[in-house]
Amino acid sequence: MSVILLACSDEADEPDNLVKPVLWSKSSLPSSADVTCIAINGNTIFVGTFGEGLFRSTDKGQSWKAVNTGLPNDMIMSIGISGNNIFVGTNGDGVFLSTNDGDTWTPANN
Repeated sequence: MSVILLACSDEADEPDNLVKPVLWSKSSLPSSADVTCIAINGNTIFVGTFGEGLFRSTDKGQSWKAVNTGLPNDMIMSIGISGNNIFVGTNGDGVFLSTNDGDTWTPANN
């Protein structure tokens, strides 16, 4: 299964405030990634997958880095963000918290 991350633009540089067409390109996520959830925190995009773990992009999806240090499995079911706290729900191993933009994770379901 290939993954294509979709995005839209609301820039209105055309006459009469028409929305400019957006050029689409294939994401650099692994082609086997089955995306289960997406969350955005400022300029950072997080994508959870079922079987490939969690990925982070800081360049509008042009490149992705796996950020799974401390996560016990690679089945990410949900992502929640509250301030600097990022939470992910895994399949069977509970909820995990990162306070450093996803670099490391600790159990949050105590």
